Amino acid sequence: MMYFAIRFYKKSGKIDKTLTHDISPAMLKMWGLTNTTAKSKDTIVFDSNGKVLAYYEGTGDFPKVCDVTGEHIDKYCPGLLEACLKDVGATEEAK
Repeated sequence: MMYFAIRFYKKSGKIDKTLTHDISPAMLKMWGLTNTTAKSKDTIVFDSNGKVLAYYEGTGDFPKVCDVTGEHIDKYCPGLLEACLKDVGATEEAK
């Protein structure tokens, strides 16, 4: 299983930072929580099945933790999962 953390600009959707991990999403969740402080950026953490594990909304101070866990990433950004899997060269076995 692969895990992804994507930090992006809210208005444009432009990706600012992409991180991946293949063991556990815990480090990615911690990174998102500590590195999403700008009001203009959000971070979403999801797995290679497309399940959202965490969503952090930048507030200018400590990020707001949004309750969207379990939803599919395509609801927020259609095509992002496919692009991430293609970028890391994930195969069906990695899923």
